[in-house]
Amino acid sequence: MGAIYARLVVGDKSANVEQALTYYRLSLEVWTRTAAPLDWARSQYALSGVYVKRVVGDRADNIECALACCRRALEVRTHSTAPLEWAQGQQLLRVMYAERVVGDTSSNVEEALACFHSALEVWTPQAVPLSWAATQHTMGCAYANRSVGDRAANVEEALACYRRALEVRTPQTEPLEWATTQFRAGRAYSDQSVGD
Repeated sequence: MGAIYARLVVGDKSANVEQALTYYRLSLEVWTRTAAPLDWARSQYALSGVYVKRVVGDRADNIECALACCRRALEVRTHSTAPLEWAQGQQLLRVMYAERVVGDTSSNVEEALACFHSALEVWTPQAVPLSWAATQHTMGCAYANRSVGDRAANVEEALACYRRALEVRTPQTEPLEWATTQFRAGRAYSDQSVGD
């Protein structure tokens, strides 16, 4: 029920999100960390996604709740016990750090970059090429907008990420994603201050 309300496109979106929260919280009454740890972690991940969408209440508080849920899930779905789910959790954390309003923006970007690198420990081009390419693309965007460190080095790292993404994103395999990465790479080249 929580998943259905979280995706429901008819009716009041805010009310649907609140219903989703209610149902996910109810699932945690039975799916406890002790009794059903993987299901508990799945509900925690789901709650984190709903908190990000939530419009009721304070935006900063909702994002902090989302971060807390995701961190709890990662205590169970670890790199060694559930590597693919752990990598997905790292991606969820990255989204939340990007949306975060609490704390220093540059620190949040650095946390997001750490999550990218963690996810890429599992999401390899051989194991999950589309997820790997999407992560490379989004990581390139983060480097392109990074305010910490040397600007030229950040742009070069962004370009390297885009190039890696384009190893998988081709006009034949993912034409829209390929075009988006090409566009971002073009922007990065226009910001490039090294070379000819």
